[in-house]
Parts: sequence; C-alpha cells; structure tokens
Amino acid sequence: MQQALPLVRGIRQLRVSPTGRDRMTIATLNEGGGGLVDAKVASELTRGIIRCTELTGLIGARVGAMLQRGVKPDDPFDLWLVVEVPMPGGTRGRGLPKQLLPLPPVKATP
Repeated sequence: MQQALPLVRGIRQLRVSPTGRDRMTIATLNEGGGGLVDAKVASELTRGIIRCTELTGLIGARVGAMLQRGVKPDDPFDLWLVVEVPMPGGTRGRGLPKQLLPLPPVKATP
C-alpha cells in the first residue's frame, strides 16, 4: 500500500511514468476510484508488489494479474492482483472467482 510505483494518472487512465519520477501508491489509486490500465501498468503493479513484499521480508511471493469480465458484455473488465506468499502452515484462499482470465501479453494493445 505504501510502496510508490512509477505511475501517472490521466483523467481516468493510468500509465507508466515516462521519466520514472512521478510516483503513485496503491492506496492513492484506491482513493481515486481506480482507473483504466493497460498491460504495461498491470506489469508494473505486479513488479511493485513483489518489491514491496521483499522489502518487508516476505521472500518468494508470487503475484499474478488476472481479469474478471463484467456482468454485461460492454462492461469493463476488473483487474485482480493475486498475491501468493509461502508461509509455513498457511492455507490457500478459496474465495477467488472461478472465471478469472489471464492478462494479454505486455506487447498487446490496451
């Protein structure tokens, strides 16, 4: 939540900062109601979460970005960031929707 990521917010769209100097936290994204993202932003979010978990001592975390289709055909997709942290004696979460879809490759157009 507090680790800053090199992202820039447009009116309702997020993009990776071209200079890297602009920084935004996940908490800031949530407070602003989210936004439209492309594959580059989703990739930066997953890398940022991994960096954040490593800085707090949670080594070996895996992060996956998945899409959830809206209810209506013309609804936008929701982005899910699924974080798996290996913890002795821990159990896997069971509350994820079954219809999550993989993200397109980073080189794909938004």
